[in-house]
Amino acid sequence: MKSYLSILLALSALSTVLAVPAAMPADDTSEVTDTTPEDASINNSKQESDRLSASLSTPTGDESKAVAAAAASKCIDITFQSSNGNWNYFFNGGWGSASGKVSALGTKSLCGSGALFVGYQTRAQGLGSAAGGNTKLECTVTGDGKVDNVCDVSVVDGYSLSMHCTGFGTGDIGGTQNLFSLGTCPKVNSQGGGKACVNTNGHSNNAAQFFKNGGKYWYQDNKYVGTTFGGNPKVTCVIGA
Repeated sequence: MKSYLSILLALSALSTVLAVPAAMPADDTSEVTDTTPEDASINNSKQESDRLSASLSTPTGDESKAVAAAAASKCIDITFQSSNGNWNYFFNGGWGSASGKVSALGTKSLCGSGALFVGYQTRAQGLGSAAGGNTKLECTVTGDGKVDNVCDVSVVDGYSLSMHCTGFGTGDIGGTQNLFSLGTCPKVNSQGGGKACVNTNGHSNNAAQFFKNGGKYWYQDNKYVGTTFGGNPKVTCVIGA
């Protein structure tokens, strides 16, 4: 009988223990949130990224000047002078497309690639065409910050007037002498009240001696003569001997 009573008392005590919920540890009474240390770190990183993006999207005064300077480096300013303002010009490419009297040229800003033809002929008479046989200035400005801009004075199509360009910092191009006074032209084009000498073999790499005289001209395809330069130099080109 005593054994049966002891079992009943033990079961009663066990049920009492199971009915009482376990107490929370004393150091676990703080409010539970959904934010972990990793989440906080991610939020801080995003805020810093947003701050940097905002600062970069709004250039300072110095940064604006740097942007403008970079844009300017993609162009060069060329001032044209001549001994006879009634000669004609035609340009295309990075200068746009226009023709007129050389007296109206002044200073032009060339961006990218362009060519300027000069001579006695007007545009309607063939100035700007290979058959016209006129002197031309050719330039390419890359704007990539390297020393790889190029300019040349070409007589590959022909020669009409001398042209001498300086100020690149890496050498001059063209020449100051009148090639007609230095040799015999193999094929004269006399349109426009003056004359041009057509370089019939300039593109076949067998130019006449006439085109090789008196300066630093590019006179045939495989004999390139020009200057390579960087930056935004102030160039001057004098047209006519």
